[in-house]
Amino acid sequence: MQITITPEQLALMRALVNPIYAAHMEAECELPGFTISISFLGPYGTFAVGSCGNLSVELGEVAVQPPQSGWGLTDTVE
Repeated sequence: MQITITPEQLALMRALVNPIYAAHMEAECELPGFTISISFLGPYGTFAVGSCGNLSVELGEVAVQPPQSGWGLTDTVE
């Protein structure tokens, strides 16, 4: 399965993460890491949310190959 985020979504994640990382580096602290959560919502699409610490940003719909139709994961293209 391949999940693709757009350059715009990547820019949203960088806008969230970069200031946090800069502050941690300035304080000589360990970097916190970040998460991108993908929600498969059946007929409603596939959406992502990025988070770092207690901050988050909605990334919107993401492209998934092969397309996930219905409510289960598939590994074949229909």
